[in-house]
Amino acid sequence: MYLLSSNKQVRIVDYDLFELSKGDSKGSLIFLVTKLLCLYIVMTVRIANLLILHKKRPKVKSVRKYFLLFLIFTGIASHAQDLNVDSLKLTVLTMAEDTSKVNILNTIADQVYRTSPDEAVEYGSKAKLLAEELGFQKGLALGYKNIGLGEFMQGNFAEAVRNFEPALEMYREMGDVQMEANLLSNLASSYYQTSKFVESLEYALPALKMAEEMGDTLRIGTLLMTIGLVYSEQASTLD
Repeated sequence: MYLLSSNKQVRIVDYDLFELSKGDSKGSLIFLVTKLLCLYIVMTVRIANLLILHKKRPKVKSVRKYFLLFLIFTGIASHAQDLNVDSLKLTVLTMAEDTSKVNILNTIADQVYRTSPDEAVEYGSKAKLLAEELGFQKGLALGYKNIGLGEFMQGNFAEAVRNFEPALEMYREMGDVQMEANLLSNLASSYYQTSKFVESLEYALPALKMAEEMGDTLRIGTLLMTIGLVYSEQASTLD
């Protein structure tokens, strides 16, 4: 997940939320193909740069061809995801009021929070309410988390915190260390956006420790960035 700040010009990455659901085989395949194509294009650009350095001009038509392929495949991936979300929205209307419906509601919220954060709040709220009725703690925690993501993307950071915090407590009770670190990171980002730097560090530092224990290098990097940004806001830390 990318948490974007328009006012601070900073990007906090919570990459766990980019993962596709394990049951979504079509989405996983599209994601893999797109990722491989992006890697291919990056390598092509690097080779072109090397050729330029050696005074060998790459063929413009080849570069254009690869760029066109990139646009086509990313367009296909985006369209396929939209179709998948639309299909899930129709499916959930006829589902029984059980834990499977909670999971689908949360899946929809997870897939739309970047493009339609208000819908993420809507579907996350439905998942939360049903999970509460069923006593389904895992679905309830994820519902709170998805509501928080939707609120965050709309700039409602206080509301994001109000939803991330109960999700964090539930994941702690369930002993889900990875999701605990995930929520700690989200809370650190949320507090940073509201200039509550002390609170941001209170969540970022334990998240960093957990990431180090898990050997999660990407989360370590993003948390170090968050911590660095917090310290950069403190006049006492500047030379």
